[in-house]
Amino acid sequence: METKEMDIEELIYTETEKRLQEMESIGYDFPEKIGRADIAVMLVGFVGSLILIVLCMMGVIS
Repeated sequence: METKEMDIEELIYTETEKRLQEMESIGYDFPEKIGRADIAVMLVGFVGSLILIVLCMMGVIS
C-alpha cells in the first residue's frame, strides 16, 4: 500500500515540476481572463440548474 502511495506522490511531484517549468518558460501564453460574457453564461447556467432542481423537488418535473 505504501509503495502505491509513494508512486502516486512521486508522479504528482514530477508532473507539478514539469508544468511549473512549462509555465515559467518565456514562450508560455497565459489564458485570457474571464470576461463579463463568461460570467453571464455561468450565472445563467447556475440559475437554470437551480430552477430545474426546484421544479423536480416540487414534482412539476418527474
